[in-house]
Amino acid sequence: MPTYNLLADITVSGGSTTVISFTSIDQSYTDLALFGTLKDDGTSAAGQSGLEMSFKDSGGNLMSMAGGYIARDYGSTTPYSYQYSSRTDIPSYMPNNTTSYTGVGPQYAYIYDYSSTTVAKNILWLNGITGQHAQVDNLVFQAWRMCVNDSDDDPISQIDITSQSNNFLPGATMSLYGITA
Repeated sequence: MPTYNLLADITVSGGSTTVISFTSIDQSYTDLALFGTLKDDGTSAAGQSGLEMSFKDSGGNLMSMAGGYIARDYGSTTPYSYQYSSRTDIPSYMPNNTTSYTGVGPQYAYIYDYSSTTVAKNILWLNGITGQHAQVDNLVFQAWRMCVNDSDDDPISQIDITSQSNNFLPGATMSLYGITA
């Protein structure tokens, strides 16, 4: 049974945080997991804002990825998907803070073999927007699978979670866990 070891726990407390960063990640584990709930202070009537996750090697270089997602919207029985051949972030969405919008954005990511220097790193990211909301169309669930395209098989040393155009609301939280088999 895998053991989850808490490495870092970040809770936003101020009003000007656009990036949640986990730096100098302990390289002694096999896998990593991220768990949290996010929301930003945007007030767009759409009820949602852009969210990105990116990875850096020990030199601070962004790591290129390929892969895609499958998603399903509230009230729909038909999933849809999209593929990316190369990008340096995983783009997604989270709820914003528009009037009467009480949605929350649960996040869970699992990063396989993040510390390996011999195999590719695979990322599974599950997220969505849930709760009472301004527009039903924004209730969406996404399942991402990305593979780091790094010919040198560098370990992942930093993870950045970024609000694309606003600030995370105080209380937004992300936790990082190291996984042992």
